[in-house]
Amino acid sequence: ILMKLSFLKPQSVEFGTIASSLIGQAKFSDIVVVNKMKLTDNVIRETMFSGRLSLSKLTLLKNFIKTVRLTMEGRVEDVMSITNTFKDLVIGGALSITKAQMSKTTVEDMIVKGIVSLKGVHCDRGVFTDFFITHDLAAEKLSLGRSILKEISIGGGASVENLKLSDTSIFDSELHGSSMLHDLRFRGAKLEGIKVFSTMVVNAFQATTSSLMEISLLKDLALSTGTFKRSEVRNSYFLGSASLFAAKFVQSSLEDMYFGGDLLLSKSTFVKSSITSVVIAGNTSFKESTWRQVTLTNVTFLGKVDFSDSTFKKFTCKMCTFKKLVDFSRTKTEAFSLDAVFLDEIILEETNLQLPEQGAKADVPRSVLKLMKRSKTLPSLKVVPDELPFPDESEEDDDEDDDDVEAPELLEQEDYYDSLYQELF
Repeated sequence: ILMKLSFLKPQSVEFGTIASSLIGQAKFSDIVVVNKMKLTDNVIRETMFSGRLSLSKLTLLKNFIKTVRLTMEGRVEDVMSITNTFKDLVIGGALSITKAQMSKTTVEDMIVKGIVSLKGVHCDRGVFTDFFITHDLAAEKLSLGRSILKEISIGGGASVENLKLSDTSIFDSELHGSSMLHDLRFRGAKLEGIKVFSTMVVNAFQATTSSLMEISLLKDLALSTGTFKRSEVRNSYFLGSASLFAAKFVQSSLEDMYFGGDLLLSKSTFVKSSITSVVIAGNTSFKESTWRQVTLTNVTFLGKVDFSDSTFKKFTCKMCTFKKLVDFSRTKTEAFSLDAVFLDEIILEETNLQLPEQGAKADVPRSVLKLMKRSKTLPSLKVVPDELPFPDESEEDDDEDDDDVEAPELLEQEDYYDSLYQELF
């Protein structure tokens, strides 16, 4: 048991092992460098680092680390974390993590008041909740498997390259700055309650058996070479223009959606897919697109629609409304069914498509009306407090009020050390 330690000068530790120990209220006033250490089955509480912190070749196994304050930047390299829990972490500067392997790792209530850089980070069965990044996120070769991320807030922009999500869920998270994303691969992923406040550019995106629900984009979206296989996008709205050039939808669905600007799906391919209960306020371009076994149901087009130079096979459009001009020029159709209301001109040049009769009008469902109403109100922004004081040593421990996490053996260990901590100190 090591309590109330103070280190006034720079500290360098190499080739060390700490096991089955309790460390609390330690303060480091200068730079700390740790290399080739192993920490196993420890409890570390209320630690303050006033200088820079550098960790390399570190192995963490079954540790519980709570209430850490780092006033400057931190650097982590070549670290392995297995069955660890981190709570209440505040980093006052930038955070850099390079080459990290994590498994069964839980991180709760973490704030980074600087740029976060992740490179070569792999996590399996991790849980990350209440994670605030006040500046930009830069990530490269990042993979998450069987993990849960909830209430993640990025105050700046994001630059992400080579991101893989496998059986991973992201809930109630925010991205405030402009983002540039490249090579994203989702398999069995679930994204729900994601808010994006600035322009997003995505290149090379693939979603397989994935679900995107309650996605809110307040600015423009540019997605190139995107592929959706057995995936769904539901109950979402996009206020800016949405450009999905050369996108592919295979056995996928778009349902209960509102597009506040133009929708561009030129040279896209739809196979065994459906578009249901969608309202598009701007112009829509499906130019040079391919449709095979596709159904459009209850879709409202408030702007012009361009289907020119497209190919249709087993295509059904029912209960749709086209408020402005529709262009079917140079289209090729086979088993084409069109049951819709046309309120403006229809262009049928160089096509075998006959002038359709007026059909059933689209009925905008209540779910989409709620989306349209919600999109007019800016979602509330999460605010990181300006003052992040180190907790007073005289304050009573409130661990009993903490929510449970998926690490029962660590919670039992925490309860034991809490009672020991209060008894002795």
